[in-house]
Amino acid sequence: MGAVVVRKPGAQPAYAGYISSGFMLPRGTNNNRVIAPGSEDLTASTGQKGKVFLVGPRPGMTYPVGTSFAAALQVDPIVPVNITLKMTYPDGRTAQTSGVSTTLGSFSGPNTWVLDIPGIYIYTIDANWNGNPAVMPGLPAGGGEIYVVEAQPPANATGIQITTADGTTFDPVAGVHITGTSTAATVHFTAVMPGAVLDHGDLPVTNGKFDYYFNPIDLHSKAETYDIADRTTGKPALGDVVHLSLFAAEKTPDGQTYHSFVRVVVRANQVRVAR
Repeated sequence: MGAVVVRKPGAQPAYAGYISSGFMLPRGTNNNRVIAPGSEDLTASTGQKGKVFLVGPRPGMTYPVGTSFAAALQVDPIVPVNITLKMTYPDGRTAQTSGVSTTLGSFSGPNTWVLDIPGIYIYTIDANWNGNPAVMPGLPAGGGEIYVVEAQPPANATGIQITTADGTTFDPVAGVHITGTSTAATVHFTAVMPGAVLDHGDLPVTNGKFDYYFNPIDLHSKAETYDIADRTTGKPALGDVVHLSLFAAEKTPDGQTYHSFVRVVVRANQVRVAR
């Protein structure tokens, strides 16, 4: 559930001024109540405990070379969090931006950077409120990956190809193998849903083929916000949307290197392929 509150700059609200934040309750607690921001530990979508959480750049986002990047984050609950976001370029260069989140629960870094070469950019977030760490649920300890591709790929580039048929449906317990072809040795991937980073890593390419096993039970174990059962009947069922991003350094038939990206959207128990 969510809501929007509009506040006019410089004007006092003519209503009870608040913005509501919602957090998961451990099953069986039935302990719903209103508390002051930061007054006690909360439970994140991944089961992490903390007084404050962040929603930052989504791992797996993809941009063309030349994009100007600016850090933007949301803060829940709304407290003034000290935030530093550091970006490491594919060639080892680093850039960072720092500041304090606003009274409306947002942060926009004062510095912007141009993503000027293709490859994998890795960002890390160092944030705290009154000494309490503020984290992004599920974000890998080593940071989140952002993918950057050439603005114009070579004319004979084929890129990553997904061989699992678009529209494939699967059993909510067994899951599904999302397969494809690539000229790279490794395909990088991230899997995210609203509120949590679910999975990330590298897929080996063997004889030009790779395989990502979309395992609902495993994803649920990483973040219970990914539901795998009907809350009424208790029977296996899927209803959430997961974005699986795949990225690789490919080669054309004549040996030219370029970068390729494809996104697979798993909507409930259906696989949809979109570039």
